[in-house]
Amino acid sequence: MGNNCTLNSNPSSDYNNATSLSSSAPGRSSNGFNHSEPTERKHSTFRELHWQRYRGHSSIHLPLVIRRWSDELVCNSFSHLSKLRHDRADAKVLGELLRTNFLPLSYLPDEKTSEERFLVNDMVKYGLRRAQLKGTIRWLLKRKGIAAGTGGGEKLFGIKGRKRLRALSLREIDIRLDELELVNSIVARLDEQITQTASMDANAKLLDSLPGVAPYTALFLSSHIGDISRFLDSKHLCADFGLTPSLHQTGDIRFTGHLTKQGNKWLRRNMIECARAAIKKDPHLKEFYLKLRHKRGEKKALIAVGRKLVSYAFWMLKRNITYEELNPWQLA
Repeated sequence: MGNNCTLNSNPSSDYNNATSLSSSAPGRSSNGFNHSEPTERKHSTFRELHWQRYRGHSSIHLPLVIRRWSDELVCNSFSHLSKLRHDRADAKVLGELLRTNFLPLSYLPDEKTSEERFLVNDMVKYGLRRAQLKGTIRWLLKRKGIAAGTGGGEKLFGIKGRKRLRALSLREIDIRLDELELVNSIVARLDEQITQTASMDANAKLLDSLPGVAPYTALFLSSHIGDISRFLDSKHLCADFGLTPSLHQTGDIRFTGHLTKQGNKWLRRNMIECARAAIKKDPHLKEFYLKLRHKRGEKKALIAVGRKLVSYAFWMLKRNITYEELNPWQLA
């Protein structure tokens, strides 16, 4: 694509070259337009031009970009190749992004942070497996017509509850009870290792001072965030957690929709559960929750509290202080 637009440090020379090329091209006016081109293609190029200006390339001039309507512009090829699903199209898009310096860099955590992530992910996987086994056992009891409750305030999967389940002598339940005991032992070992690791991590110890946050969540937060300098402010961190509303805007019309739900969904759910515990411990968060619940409902109020906890975590790591030292409810 030798005729593609290039970025020049001298905008005036780009403008002069573009106007000279456009005026010499057949069927083109002095401003670089080819009036024989379809309107849809012109509008597409204008949209892509706006996108390139938004990305910071203010040196791109209008005649320079639209001087060759027949050229395959990088931005136009993106919209075409996004509908294709094969390696050649993906490689072409990546090559054009790299050539135009639009390819975003990916954050690579250090070895210590990677090990913490592996530890937390194992806890998530075995916790999900434990919940799945308990749900399967309840379903098997319902299938056999056996009441799941053991009576007397006993828990179904407690010591006495498991004995009652063993007494039923059902093969399907016995197999899953054996696996449940194995998973419980693994979860106990992981929980002990997480507590020990969190006590040696400086960031996790700071985040452990948040109301409603335990060592597991503190290590989960610390390993996911990594280097706090990656985020410009607390809003960017909340967006990385998927706790910000989606935005749909055209002109003066602005509409905010549901949560974007980007990032780690298990960490996001964990923060919502921490918000439930935080409103029971912190009177300020409880007051904020009750006021918002009256206006927007319980779910949105819990999400707002979870987002506040993430914002507090950002400033705690940024300033290297605990929640008590941060004192976010202190009046200025």
